[in-house]
Amino acid sequence: MIWGVVYETDAVGRKQIDDGQRAAGYREEPVTVVTRAGVEHHVSVYVAGADLVDGWMMPMRSYRDPIVDAARSIGLPAQYVDNLAQTPVADP
Repeated sequence: MIWGVVYETDAVGRKQIDDGQRAAGYREEPVTVVTRAGVEHHVSVYVAGADLVDGWMMPMRSYRDPIVDAARSIGLPAQYVDNLAQTPVADP
């Protein structure tokens, strides 16, 4: 199980996200997510290519912290959010 949020974007926003993710080396993958109420949504996620995955890489604090803040604000489970907050960062 993965906790998260589904966002809807317009065509312009979608293109901006897609262009940025592809430029960073990510590829789009279609997935189906199911809400707690059992409603299915067909969505896209961006996945890092194998050449981008490195066991030594860590996110910057400026990347991790907004994700943690958003997870808290939308009410994701506290233990999950706490685990996100403990993700090591590259900058102290």
